[in-house]
Amino acid sequence: MKNPLILLIAVVMLCSILTSCMGKNDVRISVDDSNGKLVLKVKANKKGKDIFYQKSFDAEELNKAQKELIVKHILDSLGVNEKAQ
Repeated sequence: MKNPLILLIAVVMLCSILTSCMGKNDVRISVDDSNGKLVLKVKANKKGKDIFYQKSFDAEELNKAQKELIVKHILDSLGVNEKAQ
């Protein structure tokens, strides 16, 4: 009786580990650049870890290249890149 129970627990744990390590990465990135604000929202699940980031920046004085650099820096810092979409 003990061996089948141990085996069942081991299989469940292994499935859980494999699902979290090899699971599909889900990444959602939203960038809104209007009304002088740059709003970046990131919702992701990478290898079983939930990531949620939301921040707005005053962007009236920024050009397009500067805005793109901010977004790229934040995505790199979070470990999420645009190619993951």
